[in-house]
Amino acid sequence: MVSVDDIRRAKTLISIGDREQGSCLSSKLINLQTEIHISLAQRQKEETYQKVYQKLTAIIFGLWNICTLLERIEWTRQYALGNPDFIHTWRNFVSVDIRQFHVEIISLIDYTAEILRITAKSPPCLGSGRYYSDLYEWVAKNGPEKSKRVKKLGQGAADLVELNSWPKDLGVIRNVIVHGGSYALVFGEPRNGTLFQVYDIGRFPGRLGENTFLVNQHVADFELYSAFWLTRLFLFLEDFAAVVGESLKLTLPTTSWLISGGLDVVQLWMDKLADKLSGRI
Repeated sequence: MVSVDDIRRAKTLISIGDREQGSCLSSKLINLQTEIHISLAQRQKEETYQKVYQKLTAIIFGLWNICTLLERIEWTRQYALGNPDFIHTWRNFVSVDIRQFHVEIISLIDYTAEILRITAKSPPCLGSGRYYSDLYEWVAKNGPEKSKRVKKLGQGAADLVELNSWPKDLGVIRNVIVHGGSYALVFGEPRNGTLFQVYDIGRFPGRLGENTFLVNQHVADFELYSAFWLTRLFLFLEDFAAVVGESLKLTLPTTSWLISGGLDVVQLWMDKLADKLSGRI
């Protein structure tokens, strides 16, 4: 579950920018990439740092992609408000964008798992595969060998993974869309927001049943839905960057940022989610 306090903490990472460039995301994750870039320029610990830097860059591009998707979803909705002939096309566009939203987040999370394996106390630290879900199952599995697995990965990294099972829940939706033939169906008029549901072919009701997102028994609000998952993502990435920075013995500055107009949309939708959780809407 996400709380109003979680949303407040996630929003502190966003600084309002100008209309031309958009707002800024200032986070430990981006600062971590900057510090590793500096270390590479000084040729310190090249092999490990190079691997981590490449995957961090993929994570940051993934964040930018997600923000751009949300900006496009809101831009097309606003355009459809004034152009009724565009509404059917808007629904089609947004359906594809919602699919990609799931793909981007899970791909990004899987890169964090790869970095945690690279920076483990006793690498290689693999579990049964390369994905975050595999690493989670490997760390969380109870039994006489658990303490050895935790020691191998590192206590901070193990705690981080075990406390964050939520990517598995979102991964289920991503997998049924990408591999299971499911689809995101967009409903209604743009004046009502971006309403959708994920359906398997021939299966009703839809897969989304979390009351936080639902506007009625069958339809979810994507603005609430995306704000929910991005709150979790932003907070997870802050903790992840702190763990990796400590593992690499780096002090993280606060001078780097990601610029995206989509962050303005993220803030608005996080505010809407906070209002929903507070009972104001």
